[in-house]
Amino acid sequence: MLPWILAALCQILVWSLDGASWLSWMALVPWFVLLERQPRPTARKSWLLGLVVSLVAVRWMGREYKALYVLLALFVSLHWLLFAWLLGKLRERLKLPLPLLAPVLWVALE
Repeated sequence: MLPWILAALCQILVWSLDGASWLSWMALVPWFVLLERQPRPTARKSWLLGLVVSLVAVRWMGREYKALYVLLALFVSLHWLLFAWLLGKLRERLKLPLPLLAPVLWVALE
């Protein structure tokens, strides 16, 4: 569980610091390492990671629109879930290494 917390903290730190969003690709590395080490990435843990990060990333909305804030964070976190699930499926089928497949899949889902 500790590696998952580290992955979340890296993303939260990037989204909490002004002007540090360019580091977000590097902050994904701990999560990618976790996905690489597991034979089948756990989509549920990835979704929870995405939810925590999304709650921090869109926190500015929470001041005015509390319900929309939570809904937006839930919606954005689905991206993390879909990414982890598709990454597992594509790695099984294509036999490509994660460093090659992950960036392409992430951008394709964007």
